[in-house]
Amino acid sequence: QTCALPIFFAGLHGWGARLRAAVAITAFLLPCFAEAADSSSFKVIVHTDTAGGRIPKAVVASIFLGQVSAWGDGAPIKVLDRSLTSPLRVSFGGEILGMTTLEMSQYWRRQIARGKIPPRIEESDDAVLDFVAANPGAIAYVAAETPTPSTVKVIEID
Repeated sequence: QTCALPIFFAGLHGWGARLRAAVAITAFLLPCFAEAADSSSFKVIVHTDTAGGRIPKAVVASIFLGQVSAWGDGAPIKVLDRSLTSPLRVSFGGEILGMTTLEMSQYWRRQIARGKIPPRIEESDDAVLDFVAANPGAIAYVAAETPTPSTVKVIEID
C-alpha cells in the first residue's frame, strides 16, 4: 500500500479549518499505519519516583484521556503522548484507549473546546525517555524494543 498525501493546508485560514484538515488527513493516513501497529509494540514508562509497578488498563486510559490528574499519593501526573500519525500511538490508542487516532483527535477537540489542555506531544523515544526521567509524576510510552535506562521505570498494565 502506498501512502501518498496531497497537502491541503495552503489556503486554510483559522484554527478550526486547520484542525478539520488535520483530522481528515489523519483519517486518510490511518490505514498506512494500521499494519505497523500491534498490541506488543509499546511499553508504558513512568518516572522512577512513581510508586508501584502495575496499573490497571482503565486507569492508564483515564490518565491519557485527562480524566485523572494525580497519582494515588496526590502527586500531579505529567502525561506525554505521541503524534497522531505515529504507529506507536495507533497501537496504544487501540489497545489501551479503545480508540482510533481519528476518535482520539475528535475527543481532544471536544476537550479543548471545554478548556482542557491535551498532553504534550513528543516524536522520538529518546525525547520521551528524557522527559519522563526529568519530570517526577511523568507517564508515557515508548516502543517495546527501546532500551529503558535506569532513569525511568517500566510498569505492567493489568
